[in-house]
Amino acid sequence: MEGQLLHAQKMEAIGTLAGGMAHDFNNVLTVIAGYATLLAMRFARGSEESAMAGEIVTSVERASEMTRSLLAFSRKEPMNMKPDEINGIVAALEKSLRMLIREDVDFKCTLSDQAIPVMADKGQLEQVIVNLVVNARDAMPSGGTLTIATSIVEVRDGDTEHGENTSPGMYGALSVSDTGFGMDSETREHIFEPFFTTKEINRGTGLGLSIVHGIIAKHQGRINVQSEKGQGTTFKIYLPLLCQLPESKKPEQRDKILPKGNETILLVDDDAAVRQMTTWLLEKSGYRLIVADNGETALSTFKDNQDAIQLLITDVIMPRMNGKELYEEISRIKTNIPAIFMSGYTAEIMGEKMPPRADTLFLSKPLKPEQLLIAIRQMLDAE
Repeated sequence: MEGQLLHAQKMEAIGTLAGGMAHDFNNVLTVIAGYATLLAMRFARGSEESAMAGEIVTSVERASEMTRSLLAFSRKEPMNMKPDEINGIVAALEKSLRMLIREDVDFKCTLSDQAIPVMADKGQLEQVIVNLVVNARDAMPSGGTLTIATSIVEVRDGDTEHGENTSPGMYGALSVSDTGFGMDSETREHIFEPFFTTKEINRGTGLGLSIVHGIIAKHQGRINVQSEKGQGTTFKIYLPLLCQLPESKKPEQRDKILPKGNETILLVDDDAAVRQMTTWLLEKSGYRLIVADNGETALSTFKDNQDAIQLLITDVIMPRMNGKELYEEISRIKTNIPAIFMSGYTAEIMGEKMPPRADTLFLSKPLKPEQLLIAIRQMLDAE
């Protein structure tokens, strides 16, 4: 019992650390995504430079999903379950996965001819696949074959082929197999336990498979492992199958015309890099900016320019005076001023820090430039 208590306290501490890291990292991603998107817009569509900038933006989006996984691990991020399709998720990841694998590993991706619709949090499911692929790569230090496969599986009563705990029904199945050194029975029994690892010191935290197991459990799915010493390993994930396909999404157009304006905006953020990037973006879009690095300075600045300022854009978590407190003070001076709140946390995590008003909007970092510019016009044009 003492050991379990110490373990629970360690997990809580790691969860708090993960949440803080995710918040700060999202500020960094906001800056990278902002400049990369702006570069992509400056180059001709289809050019090599535009493609490179686009790859940076795509990588930032993947990194953003990873921070969401950190927040989910710390129990500070709700699941974002939507209808999706397993083959499409794997296909979109394939290029990134190949970059994770060494040249001496033969990577094979065998997708089902049938669409496999499931209810899933795409970002967390991507993190599951990445974790399993990295583990498979590390299990083959001298090279080998890594295979990802998808299929539709029917589990019937009394069927133990797909795991004793898998309930009868139709499932979308995703397997990750390697030809590495495999595991003995004792190791298999502990692989999903937090901090359990067979890797050398400083080569692994022992949290990867624990997170994988937790994510699949939240999806109402099952994950099973088949492995023998010296004969490789196969992880197989089963997610409940949906009856119909999700609606197809139209691809984003990076060269679309973004909205502009000429209003005066008060921008408040304690992160210098975020302030600089956002200021540059909004000034290039025609807006006049008044900038402050904390809530107290912003309040003083607003008092001197209240007739000119038409919109408040502020970070939520700031020293001295947070975004909510700043907004409440400003609202006493000038009622009905619209405000956009930004944070590396989600709106759900903000809780009481968010004012429940119709003339306010919350945006989660990392932000895309087009997302912010569209939101600004939405708030300024609202009657």
